Amino acid sequence: MSKPKLKSIAPILNVNSRTMKPMIDFFTERLGFDIDTVLGKQPAFAMLKRDKQVVMLVCKPLIPWPHKGWAAYIWVDDIEVLHADLQRRGAPIKTGPALKDYGCREIEVTTPDGREIVFGQVVSTTQRERMEINELAERLRDSGVPTHFEENQARLLAAVWRLVTTGQPVTGNQIREAILCLGGPVEEGMAFIAQVSEQDEHGNVAGIFGLSQRQHPHRFILDSRTFTTWCAWDALFLPPMLKRKARIESICPQTKCGITVALGPEGVESTTPAETVLSIVLPERDEKALDGVEQVWSFFCSHVHFFASEAVASEWFSGKDLNFELLRVEDGFRLGLETFREILQYT
Repeated sequence: MSKPKLKSIAPILNVNSRTMKPMIDFFTERLGFDIDTVLGKQPAFAMLKRDKQVVMLVCKPLIPWPHKGWAAYIWVDDIEVLHADLQRRGAPIKTGPALKDYGCREIEVTTPDGREIVFGQVVSTTQRERMEINELAERLRDSGVPTHFEENQARLLAAVWRLVTTGQPVTGNQIREAILCLGGPVEEGMAFIAQVSEQDEHGNVAGIFGLSQRQHPHRFILDSRTFTTWCAWDALFLPPMLKRKARIESICPQTKCGITVALGPEGVESTTPAETVLSIVLPERDEKALDGVEQVWSFFCSHVHFFASEAVASEWFSGKDLNFELLRVEDGFRLGLETFREILQYT
């Protein structure tokens, strides 16, 4: 096992509102430090740096500082390697690894006297975005949104998706043939399809796991055929699954303006308006809440939309008791790849 490397350490000094400015002056004027970061008018937090070494000053009465016992901050080169090392040693890990808003992935360790030593790794914007997407995918799985499929289920789902794209309702006989062709058990396969699909008045499959031949809010255009999707996010993860280009036409539920997205299996090509965002909700965990397509529509899809901007999306969600996230359209595409990677490998 590789040994994690510590890069530098910063002591965290607690000061009060009376001594904060004199302490900043002392470090800068007498000790030759430069001011790296100052927060607050009085101020409440300062990071001072000299020769790549850092001292942090914290005035807790003036800042909502949740880390009451932080005594030192140690930067490392690989937080995951460190985490494995600390676990092996039986270190009392309080939290982490966790990505913070200020761009560091951190672990908090509690000392015998109740203080906290913090280990952190600065991550790039690209790394941070990837971690945020991965963490959101994990939160979706934990919330009960159906994201996990066995191999035989994933292969069958991909096959029925392709049948739906013919534009004709998919009969029970066609589904049985697909199951037999894939070598799976017929009864289990039919039960799985019934759970993730919508049927027409004759009992044929007219839509499955996001893709539909029936009326839903988001138009999903493949070549010359127009379908719909159960929610906005479906329209973003389906092109990689189908290995086809698509055009999405939707309406912002707050402004009622039109939104269009062009994309293919590799990613989003264009979005109008450019400021469009995607909403994702995280339902409360309930084993029965998302059992069947009607429940998925009610608890999840009805809140997952394209919005003309982040501001109007926030307006639409104002007053709604929902746990939601707003993503750039490109990040919504990446979230689909991460969340449904088990399906993608079998398409």
